[in-house]
Amino acid sequence: MQMTLEPETENGMAKAIAAEMTKQAMPVLREMIRQAVADQMPTPPAMNRGELAKRLRTSNSTRGMAKADLDRLADEVLPSYHIGSERRWDRRAVDKFLENYSE
Repeated sequence: MQMTLEPETENGMAKAIAAEMTKQAMPVLREMIRQAVADQMPTPPAMNRGELAKRLRTSNSTRGMAKADLDRLADEVLPSYHIGSERRWDRRAVDKFLENYSE
């Protein structure tokens, strides 16, 4: 960081420090604002079993091992909730899971 000071100008050092601090803080502030806006965005609709199976690239079979595997994964790892008699999964949680555990 290189700063040049002009002693003749009034508050020259304070202005130089403020300008440098602004330059350094802008990327951090932009990221903080981007994250705050993203947090306030409405949550996308939840996924049903078929959409979850498609997103995870698994079978949507209602019988046998595929259903057991999907249920176990959904129960142990992915947060879900019921709407009526149907389970729903949060899209953001599924995307975060895939981001963390995909190859």
